[in-house]
Amino acid sequence: MQESRLKPARISLVQGIVLGLLTFSGGQLAVPAKASAVTLQIGRTTVATQPVRLLGGYKTAQRVHIAAAGTLTSVSAYLDGKNATTGTAAVRAAVYGENQGPGKPAELLGSSATVVNISAGSAAKWLKFTVNVRVGAGWDVWLTLVATGGNNARTYTGGSGSGVWATNPTTAPTNPFGTANFFNGNQSIYATETTSPTSPVKVMPLGDSITDGYAFPGGYRTELWRKLVQTDQNNIDIVGSLANGPATLGDKDNEGHSGYCIDGLCWGDANATIRPHIAAWLTTAKPDVILLHIGTNDLGTGSTGAATAGRLDTLINTIYTSLPNTKLVVAQLIPMYTNNNSILPAEVTYNDAIPGIVSKYRSQGRNIQIVDMRHVISREAGDYNDGWHPNQQGYNKMAAAWYPVVTSLYKTF
Repeated sequence: MQESRLKPARISLVQGIVLGLLTFSGGQLAVPAKASAVTLQIGRTTVATQPVRLLGGYKTAQRVHIAAAGTLTSVSAYLDGKNATTGTAAVRAAVYGENQGPGKPAELLGSSATVVNISAGSAAKWLKFTVNVRVGAGWDVWLTLVATGGNNARTYTGGSGSGVWATNPTTAPTNPFGTANFFNGNQSIYATETTSPTSPVKVMPLGDSITDGYAFPGGYRTELWRKLVQTDQNNIDIVGSLANGPATLGDKDNEGHSGYCIDGLCWGDANATIRPHIAAWLTTAKPDVILLHIGTNDLGTGSTGAATAGRLDTLINTIYTSLPNTKLVVAQLIPMYTNNNSILPAEVTYNDAIPGIVSKYRSQGRNIQIVDMRHVISREAGDYNDGWHPNQQGYNKMAAAWYPVVTSLYKTF
């Protein structure tokens, strides 16, 4: 089955001039280093003098201001267990926003997965609660301690500031926060934030019609953009020489060339291949991260699994020659079904060869990894539009598979 495809993009005169003017180092394209994220501590990091009881079933919170977008990775609080002589207090941390009005803790943004048990009579010390909460520049959030049991825990406060007690009993962080009684104080509690990169992280979706979004414009890119950018507020720029997708896709750029092979004669057109054009595309877009799902048309036009794997190896080498520091994510292909509803045997061979190719480049110090798409979608689950292409349900499942990998890479910038 031949994919519906667009004509290959031509290398423009401008691109040719750019290629000639670029500075090379040791035969490799020199790319400016991206500004790194930094780690901040937000809130009160010093010990206050006034202990305040944190009774079981109550919450106490401290408002802090977020200057730069990023991720709150932990909440640290100064606590002791000296409100009682027996028993154990269980305490959890949470982060609340202010969408229901200024100066009021409102919606739950996230909480620590586990509680910290504080024994009666235990000495005061800093306790760290792990969280993973995305925050935007200019936000006001509330760092919250939730006592899920016991009455012996104490927090510490002093000076001027906005702290709150919530009088509604709870055994876990609630959403929304609940009715709060305000008091004057500044608690010994702070969040550790890893800020977002100061310049956008460029992500290039690269491949054929499955990247383009055959029959469902935008394909997996629509849901992936929503999760990464719209929901998580990541500073990400999707890049590529093409643009398509629905109105709900805020960044339509991509390098998804419908009907293209990795290399060689493809559906009778020698120009409909990725490798001869990849250097020009990379030179123009300079992606920091590449999401590569490719090989379907090679296999569909009769290339063996082993030969297609060799083409992939050559393509990856070309990518790293152009951009030696790019972070490449290679997908093992989603299933290609034959007329009798079995998976194309050559695809099995191809997918099985990908881990070895990735290991080869990883041993050379390249930042490369695999996303296993082989079992993400299936015909049995109703994820296909035809034998090769997902429907929107299938594309959304692909987005869910890309998402944690891109999120993890994003945090390294």
